[in-house]
Amino acid sequence: MTDKIRTRPMQYVVDEQVELEPGVILPAGTYPGTEKQIGVDLLQGTQWTNPTYHLELSAADLESFGAKNTRNVLSVEYDVTKFVRLGNIKFG
Repeated sequence: MTDKIRTRPMQYVVDEQVELEPGVILPAGTYPGTEKQIGVDLLQGTQWTNPTYHLELSAADLESFGAKNTRNVLSVEYDVTKFVRLGNIKFG
C-alpha cells in the first residue's frame, strides 16, 4: 500500500473573526489556503480520506492577529477543518 497526498488551493472567507487558538484572532477577510486529502492504494483503487483544510500564516500575520513570542517563527500552518465544518470559515 502506498500513501498519496492530494492538495488543492482554496480561498477562505471569514465573515466574523475566528479564534484559531487562545490569543490568536483571525479577523474577517479572505485568505489563501489548501485542501488536503490522503489516499491509500488498494486493490480496487485509491481510497481517499475526507478533506482537511489548512491555512498558513506568516510571523507578521500572527503578530498582527495577537500571537506572542513569534521571534523565531517563519510561519505556522493551522488545521482549520473544524471551523470550516462549523461554518465559521467558508469557501470563496
